[in-house]
Amino acid sequence: MQALLLGEMPIEDIENAEVEKEGNFYKVVQDYNDKEVVNLVNSVTLKLENITMTDTPVPHKLNVVYRNFDYPKGKKVPMAFTSIIYLEYFEDNAKFMAQIGLEYNKIEIEDKPISFPFSLPEKYTRVE
Repeated sequence: MQALLLGEMPIEDIENAEVEKEGNFYKVVQDYNDKEVVNLVNSVTLKLENITMTDTPVPHKLNVVYRNFDYPKGKKVPMAFTSIIYLEYFEDNAKFMAQIGLEYNKIEIEDKPISFPFSLPEKYTRVE
């Protein structure tokens, strides 16, 4: 989850990934625990602009789109100030969809590891 919020590829291991150039993007396809993850990296800026994660046994799908790249104060690397998360999942033969929009109005980067510690309340159930 932290990687998705920070605009990083959710699976760090790219040794077994398939990489190909597709238009203005590098398409990085990874398989991980019955999930296919497709990352689209801008070939000029090398910034991750899109992630699509599909569960293979059940067609649950998560798509994250990163937009509005800008330079945080004092940094030479652009970051996404807008992220849109699309979720599509199935339960009891019904399809559900959700959309979450995140917009950062200020990004400060310090010279220490970034973290977003969080926990989910017990009233939520995990969707398999």
